[in-house]
Amino acid sequence: MASRAFASPRFERAFIENMIRKCEGNRELAAQHMGINPSTLYRKLSEADATTKVVT
Repeated sequence: MASRAFASPRFERAFIENMIRKCEGNRELAAQHMGINPSTLYRKLSEADATTKVVT
């Protein structure tokens, strides 16, 4: 069985945002450069938002 390494949510979010900036805001192109489906990119962004919100 192959092992998979998982990035921390903060690192993953920063990596995705950086790639989107490099692609001038084009999320579909950023997903293509990362080798993932655009729907996966949107899900990862949504998950990152959910984990970084501060509850008061």
